Amino acid sequence: MSLPAWADWDCPRCSLINAPDCDACEACDLARPDAVAADPRAAFFNIALASAGAKRPIDVVDLASSDDDESAKETADPKPHRAMERPTKQRKTETDDTAASTPAPAPAVAAATEAAASVAEPKGPVTLRVASLNVWFDEVLVSDRIRCMTHTIATLQPHVVFLQEVTPDMSRLFKARMVHLGYVSPGDVVDVAYGEMIFLQRSLPVHHYERVDFPRSTMGRGLHTLQTTLAGRRLAVATAHLESLGPNRAVRFEQLDWSFQVLAMSDHPWVFGGDMNLGNREKAQLPDGVDDAWVACGSDPLHEHTWDTSVNKNLPDVSYVAKCRFDRLFSYGMTPTTFATFGKDKLPTDATMYPSDHWGVVATYALS
Repeated sequence: MSLPAWADWDCPRCSLINAPDCDACEACDLARPDAVAADPRAAFFNIALASAGAKRPIDVVDLASSDDDESAKETADPKPHRAMERPTKQRKTETDDTAASTPAPAPAVAAATEAAASVAEPKGPVTLRVASLNVWFDEVLVSDRIRCMTHTIATLQPHVVFLQEVTPDMSRLFKARMVHLGYVSPGDVVDVAYGEMIFLQRSLPVHHYERVDFPRSTMGRGLHTLQTTLAGRRLAVATAHLESLGPNRAVRFEQLDWSFQVLAMSDHPWVFGGDMNLGNREKAQLPDGVDDAWVACGSDPLHEHTWDTSVNKNLPDVSYVAKCRFDRLFSYGMTPTTFATFGKDKLPTDATMYPSDHWGVVATYALS
């Protein structure tokens, strides 16, 4: 039986709730089953509604994030906006059951998707651009800050974007704006204080996406992984927000090592980025073949620090000066060629405020 033209419809592959006039899923591009052909002119007017209102059960994240001055971890209090994380530390959300309830794609559909993704592409060098930003969960000037952040993303044009400290309201705003830039996200932040998201260009297929809890976390942290294909190359991208605060240094390293072990199980190249909360004295031991993009691209001091309270005054109660390289991009099976920080321009609407209390990081990679 055909669906009524005015009814929302659930994607049988990824479970996204799509608007009535969408002939294909906004997230995974699966053709609408038994659909009544829609007027293509109406699709534009339904994009924002479909993206902002969709709730997908695959990504239920419970994170209580924070970033501290590593050089003052033992003497200074956490930054002021951390107070909201304490109640959420007790909350633990299981994602496996939710993900298991998502209908599996029909074999024919899955085969067609794989075939489309591997259509003959040029086999020369391929460039991948990845950006990551802790967007700062504070509720001050949220719309203005997101408008500024998405404008910067549109300028950078990364294939993949990692975001951390995304509140549920920010998740809806980001999805509504990013869809107009040609990006989709396989998950939402719902029922938690804040979490993470992965956005990727609509032209890139989502073969698989999941979030897995870290084995030992008191803050509900976890690893997001996504499998996609770029120009015929299969690859994985992943993001996380590692455990915060000085006393959790050992747990933080466990989470980093565990993430590397999970990614090492992939037979494909990968990029792993996010707010690693690694302070200046915390030297991560990288597995063989794994690159830190900033280091691999020459360790430019102009792009070293991503949390710099000597410049960024978004946190007025932080009186000490701290310069830390919390945000990092790691990779395997590809060559980092450029690295930079971004988000260093103040809001057009408020000359005292930056889009986030972090700078973002962006890198390009060569896939041979």
